[in-house]
Amino acid sequence: MPVEENQKLVRALDDLFRLSALQADWKDLEEDAVVESLASVLVKTLNADFVYMSIATLQVVVELVYGPNGRLPPPFVPTVRNSLLAAITDGGKIVSPVSGNKVTVHATPIGNHGEATVIVASDRPDFPTEVETLLQRMAASQAMLELRRREKTAPNAYLARLIAASSDFIGIVNLQGRPLFVNHAGLEHVGLADLREASELHIADFLALGDRDQLRYGVWHRILSDGRWTGVLRLLHTKSKDSRPFLFDFYRLDLPPAGPVAIGVVGKEVASPSKTLTDSKEGGSSEVTDERNEAAARVQTLSERERQVLVRLADGQAHKEIAHELGISVRTVEVHRSRMLRRLGVKTVAEAIKLAVLAGLKE
Repeated sequence: MPVEENQKLVRALDDLFRLSALQADWKDLEEDAVVESLASVLVKTLNADFVYMSIATLQVVVELVYGPNGRLPPPFVPTVRNSLLAAITDGGKIVSPVSGNKVTVHATPIGNHGEATVIVASDRPDFPTEVETLLQRMAASQAMLELRRREKTAPNAYLARLIAASSDFIGIVNLQGRPLFVNHAGLEHVGLADLREASELHIADFLALGDRDQLRYGVWHRILSDGRWTGVLRLLHTKSKDSRPFLFDFYRLDLPPAGPVAIGVVGKEVASPSKTLTDSKEGGSSEVTDERNEAAARVQTLSERERQVLVRLADGQAHKEIAHELGISVRTVEVHRSRMLRRLGVKTVAEAIKLAVLAGLKE
């Protein structure tokens, strides 16, 4: 093999190695910095006039131009973009808005990520060679792999931030009712210092005395058999002994093929009507008072039977139980439920229960 060709091959392999090693450097970088680092390597490796990169996915939108002297200012990007659009009708050749030279542009899509693409411009007459095309594809492949990796981890990271910032009670308990995880706000709601304290208790111990049997002998069976329960329970502060109503959603967490493995718990506090009076007397938030008044006005639009159904739904009763208790058919309960949701102007039972608690219909 001629010396010159051998040197080209060595350089090509070296460039491929550098591109393949990029992901290790991207771990702690934001998407914008990742795209910039890739463009920088391409400019140096291909001795390019400039590199244009555009990535638009559900998670990120990045568009930049990188030249031999570094990243170009953002206001310059539309000029380059418009020039590249002109290249489509001019055989892939344009006057570079970066150097003013006549350049050839070569585009490579980045996977199937919408408008994601990498475009390299060069003033060499033989651009792009087979090796340069391979390098550009390699760069696009690296970008695609990184995007896929971030797409997988982004929801988990977002969920972790959401839970950490939430003021609601959020937890996971095992099938025996022992807490496996409780978020910081949840621990504060029940007056516990850490998860170690919480894990020594049963989830029923977090509730006011009058609600513990309801959870242990009614709600828990419903969650395990039906997979979900929604209703109002009073959360107890273990230090002050105060209790406050929370609208809870319990979800059975199944892991095929093992089946049910845990129970997810989300509880949102719904302040009692007595707090409304306190807020008014002490000059509290008028927004809070308005919210209670609006809820009361909506509940007033319900018929007596619809209110009875709503209260029992808030207690977590199933349609069959409500039908038996009120002496009506299950179908009639469903009709009252649908009318009740429509009159209240809500779409879910959980929203209706919240209005009931705000209005004082359900303590």
